[in-house]
Order: sequence, then C-alpha cells, then structure tokens
Amino acid sequence: IQTENNMIKGYYAYKNGKWGCIDSFGNTVIPFKYEALDKFDEMGRARVIYNGKFGIVDCGGRVIIPPAYDYIYPFGVLKVTVAQVGSKYGAVNLSGDIAIPFEYDYIYSFNNSKTTIAYKNKIFSIINTDGKTVSNKTYKYIEEFKNGIALAYADGYGYVDHNGNEIIDCIYSDVKQGTALSVFLKNNEKWALFSSQGENLTGFIYDDAGEFENGLSAVSRTIDGKKMFGYVNDSGDQIIPYIYSTAQKFKYGKAIVSIENNYGIIDIEGNIVIPFEYTGFNTSYDYNVIAAANKDSKWGLISFTNKKLTEFKYDYIFEFEGGYAAVLL
Repeated sequence: IQTENNMIKGYYAYKNGKWGCIDSFGNTVIPFKYEALDKFDEMGRARVIYNGKFGIVDCGGRVIIPPAYDYIYPFGVLKVTVAQVGSKYGAVNLSGDIAIPFEYDYIYSFNNSKTTIAYKNKIFSIINTDGKTVSNKTYKYIEEFKNGIALAYADGYGYVDHNGNEIIDCIYSDVKQGTALSVFLKNNEKWALFSSQGENLTGFIYDDAGEFENGLSAVSRTIDGKKMFGYVNDSGDQIIPYIYSTAQKFKYGKAIVSIENNYGIIDIEGNIVIPFEYTGFNTSYDYNVIAAANKDSKWGLISFTNKKLTEFKYDYIFEFEGGYAAVLL
C-alpha cells in the first residue's frame, strides 16, 4: 500500500485463506477475515467481501460501510455510492446511511458525477445523489454517460446530459454512434452527422453511414441515380469523394473499396494501395497480407505491395487466426 509519493504505507496480506493488511512492522492493521480486499483509493478506502457481502473499510481498519450488500461500487469524490441488496439498487453515504432507497431495478455508478441513470418499472430517469429526478421527462432507454452525454430513447433516439437536458431531441428513428465528438442520426430515410453539442453538421443527406475507424466513416449518397460512397471525418468534412460503388470501414489505415465490380484498397488520404484488379477481398488482414479473388473467381494471397504470395488456385481463403487460414480447394 503506497502513498502518492510511493512511500510504503503498509502491505496487503493473505493468511489462512483470508485477506487483511499489516503495517511496515508486521502489525495487523486490518484483520485477516475478508474473502476479498480491493485496492485502496486516494482517500484510503477499499471494498471488502465478508461472508459473501460487500462493505468498505479504510486503511486503518475502520469499517466505513458494514459488509451487508450484495454489491457496492467504490466511493469516488462523492460521499455517496450505489449499492445492491437482493435484486434492488439504492445508494449509501459515507456514514453508512441510506441515501437513495433500495427500490430501483438498476442504478448506474455515479462515476464522480452528481447525477446518474436509474431504472425502475421499465422506465429510465436521471437522478441526483438524493434520489430526486433532475428531469420531468422519462425514457424507455438511456445508456451510461460518456463524455457528459448519454444516448436516450423516448419518442426516438437522442442525447441527454447530466442535468436531464436533451442536447439532441429524442425524435430520431435510428442512431449510429460515432466518436466522442459526433454521432449519426436518422430522420425518416436519411442520415445526418451531429456534434456532441447538438449541432447538425451536415444536414440529412446520407443514404447510409458507417462506423468511424481511423477518424473516418464511409457514407453514401445518391448521385445521378447511383448510390456512391465516400468518407467523412467526425466534423462532417468530406475527406474522400463519392467515387466508390462500395466502401468498408478503415482498418490499420486501409479500407476495401470498389468501383463497379472491381475491388481495390485505399489509405486514409484516398491513395490507392492495391489497384482495382480484383473481384473481392477477405476482410481479415491482421497479418499485413490479404486474401483476394481474381477475375476467374480464384483466390490467392497478396501483400500490401500487391506482391502475389500464392497461386490464385483456391475456391476460397478463410480468415487468418493464429497465423493460419483455412482454404477451400
């Protein structure tokens, strides 16, 4: 057990099948009676398990929260933490008193925020450390908060903040989460990219949108009656133009794309890495090689310099795993 300047404060110890703590002189500080002893936080508190129940002790051996709970989250900077009794969730404070009654079907950890998400009677709401709802609106679904906002569903998908404000109105028919800065939302048949502050960055112009990888997402638009693909960044800027018939997400800075029925591979700047002379690729290229199909629908293995590593004689090459790939001949 170390202080912030790495001075030894004591030792975790295990004896006769139980955990406890001793000081630097070998004296018992926390008795050897716990089935588990968590790491101490910056305030010198740690979770313990005693007779199958969770509690919290300090590094001096004082029991802060008696082991009476089926689960308990660690305390953060707040004086309240979520706990579980049977199938119900509530919260307790540092004095061991009940801060939020154990009447919820689930409560997310506060994670040092003064509000969290609670679930009861098939309804989600945002509550504070006193158990009071911070918004008059209830939701059918809310995910855990990330970067201060959470995906929510009421009449549709949208985003809420810790205070219950709808940063993006919960009215959209579908969602594809992007990065910490942006998210795709669908209105009727079209997709738009929104910022995490709720600004519609692009308008509803996309027929489809994919996951962000390597900072880019494959998006499609109908141009001259054809569905064409390009790539945008998480600010909505068009980085690679709409010139592809299909486009997959980037992986290791490379993406499989096609023009008509010819497949090739590009980098994140749109440069051609492997020319458009193949009829298909296997998307597994963790070993810096890729299986490709030629015009005769035969498969072979190539490098990312387009060097042929095998004959094109296989009916299919499966994904690599552990350095090997099954082939069909």
